Amino acid sequence: MELGFKGVKGDFVLKELAYIDPYEEFPVPKVALFKPPYDWSLLPSKSKSENLYLQHYFHGLNWSDGIISYDKIDAVVQKIKELAEGNSIIILVKGKQKIKWLQPYFKEIKNLEDAGCPFLRSDRFRRLIVCKYHPGGWQNNCAVQNVQAIQRWIARLVQISHLVTDTLRPSSHHRQILQLTKIKQYFVLISFFNTDFNYFSMFSGTMDLINLADKTPSFLPTRRIRDLKHNKMKNEITKMK
Repeated sequence: MELGFKGVKGDFVLKELAYIDPYEEFPVPKVALFKPPYDWSLLPSKSKSENLYLQHYFHGLNWSDGIISYDKIDAVVQKIKELAEGNSIIILVKGKQKIKWLQPYFKEIKNLEDAGCPFLRSDRFRRLIVCKYHPGGWQNNCAVQNVQAIQRWIARLVQISHLVTDTLRPSSHHRQILQLTKIKQYFVLISFFNTDFNYFSMFSGTMDLINLADKTPSFLPTRRIRDLKHNKMKNEITKMK
């Protein structure tokens, strides 16, 4: 089962897209939440059933949720391209389905699965940050979490590359990703929900290699889960009074 909303013809409908510009001083994810392309009532029963399952058990997003009109996807893509300031751009994603969807928009896309990118929900790479579009206290899945996990994994590859010995060397696939971090071509990390569950072998170690700014910029609508829980507790106490 593909983990993405289905449309009238069973086609993929983009809901949440997150991306990171790794060249920022403090790289933080930007997220876009798209309105549905048409009303829920137009969906066939099968699409409704799958979409409801994903809403309640996977990403917590409702079909009717959205801030950006669906016909503005091209504008969001153009904004990502502008990050390269006219230079060639390489998009890094995890999953063949994402590549298929992004191909009409970008010339060069790399699948990080080919480089052994691990299961993104591992605590080793996942941060307890969700975008504000998910229900309060939501922890299961968020495109912001996924793109940050990819960022941390790549950062770890870079860290490991500085510690190589005769017995510990990056694989050929890992070297390809490391090379992208060194060349002048611009690369951007993108994540959204449109892939099957996949499990990969994990690296050993517990290094935390990326330190994002503690104060989240105003353009990044994210909240820490512990803050969500704290606010929920305050609301419950207020109701009791």
